[in-house]
Amino acid sequence: MEQFKVCEKETKTKTYSKEGLARETKVDPHEAARQATRDWLSEKVDALSTQIDAHEADVERLSSGKGAKRHRAEVEQLEASIKRHRWHIARLEQIARLLDNDALQHEQIDEIKEDVEYYIDANQEPDFMDAYDETMDIFESLELGELAPAGDDDAAPAADAGRRKKKGGRGDDDDDDDDPKARKKKDKQAAKEAKEAEKKAAKAAKAKATATVPLTIGRATVPK
Repeated sequence: MEQFKVCEKETKTKTYSKEGLARETKVDPHEAARQATRDWLSEKVDALSTQIDAHEADVERLSSGKGAKRHRAEVEQLEASIKRHRWHIARLEQIARLLDNDALQHEQIDEIKEDVEYYIDANQEPDFMDAYDETMDIFESLELGELAPAGDDDAAPAADAGRRKKKGGRGDDDDDDDDPKARKKKDKQAAKEAKEAEKKAAKAAKAKATATVPLTIGRATVPK
């Protein structure tokens, strides 16, 4: 009877009543954590985008006028920072997609939060680059793989190159194979080495043949 009363009460509860609204606000804890992680990712993307806007404004300001050459080093540093930020944004957006597709869990993303927040907060410090390791990938634990190039191969930091070496990916020799000039140079060097090897082999064969020729001793004529 008690169960029937509870069921009847829930059935008669109006959708927009206080009880109805309170019941609708009950969210699964796991889904709530996922949503909080989505919000965090979006917040960090916005923070990096804001820094990019500021850097681009500084680049434009320093690149114009008579003092452009004097500020060249500073402009290059800002441009490098912009590329790093874009790479981190691409990673964060990739993580958000994987989270939506259940390929990543919010607990996994929690492990990188501290490093991401440190990068965003500390990269504005003057001595940040002295302690920053270009080959370090703060997302490595998530095993995201390499990012597809988005029109600018330089946008990805050295972390991707370091990951390729760790996973036995393409090395410098493979990169040379894709360069026509480097390939031609390698072919020319290989032909030269082959020619020198042939000369050495011919010289060795000639020396061996000379050594095996029997010596003919003539008869000595003794005068009578």
